[in-house]
Amino acid sequence: MSFWKKSDDPWDWKDEEKRRPREAPAQPPGGESAQEPGLLDEVKDLGRELKEGWNRRKEERETPPPPMTCPWCGKEMEGGYLFTGRDAIHFRRKRPGLLTVRGTGDLRLDNEGGFPTYKTAWHCPDCRKLVVDTTGIVPMGEWPELGQTPEQEKQQ
Repeated sequence: MSFWKKSDDPWDWKDEEKRRPREAPAQPPGGESAQEPGLLDEVKDLGRELKEGWNRRKEERETPPPPMTCPWCGKEMEGGYLFTGRDAIHFRRKRPGLLTVRGTGDLRLDNEGGFPTYKTAWHCPDCRKLVVDTTGIVPMGEWPELGQTPEQEKQQ
């Protein structure tokens, strides 16, 4: 008897029985199975929550700032964002993206945002004037050191 051929020995039959697919257990009477939600259901729920949060943040990013009246002519101004690149200052109605590069100047106007910094501004197309809210702006050279609290900044 060769080792690669099956024989009619009982020990060969037992291996085949173990390899055969078993039938699923019958469901209890009542139709629905009483199983708890599994890991796959938890992951799907987490994915839905993350997607909803991402969509909310995306809507917040894409909404322009509220309109403002022009202090010179009294007409409505367009809201947008003032940011700098390598060579120029740009005004856009959309919020700057991740790869927006900022420039340096005498007065830093990019105290909003995180990694891509920007500044909210309003533009009057009739007067050709730009209004920037400068509350909270700190002149260059007076930036607080990393890790300082506001109390430590006031003492200096």
